[in-house]
Amino acid sequence: MKTGCTAIRIWKIRTNADNRPYFRFDDILPLPSALCTLCWYQMSEPNGQSRLDRIEAILERHSTMIVSIEASIERQERANEVAHERFEAEDKRLLTAQILMNSAMERTNIAVEKMVNGMISLELKMEETTGKLNALINTVDGIIRKSDRPQA
Repeated sequence: MKTGCTAIRIWKIRTNADNRPYFRFDDILPLPSALCTLCWYQMSEPNGQSRLDRIEAILERHSTMIVSIEASIERQERANEVAHERFEAEDKRLLTAQILMNSAMERTNIAVEKMVNGMISLELKMEETTGKLNALINTVDGIIRKSDRPQA
């Protein structure tokens, strides 16, 4: 028997001490050339496809995936740009509102200061008025008491 391809390796699944599977070449068997040719034919053309056809199909799938990924990246970049523009617009509105609020707070603080100064002034005037009113009450009370006394 003539052998073109001298041997074929047989793979077997083994398990190690941890029961993890691993592959191992177990036996090397001599093959006749007709069987070897059949093996190569079957390996090179499963389902009627040559190795080049399979490689081209894989490359096509990969290029399709790459195009899909690139399109996804472009969509995400556009979405990021739109989100960034919205963020910038919102940030501008917030800064404007903050400036307006600070201005309103300054005006409120000035008004409160004026009100406090006015209340202090009012308190001083009320004390002065209370003192004068008490003096008037004492004077009127003195006059009334003098007139109520019998004249001697």
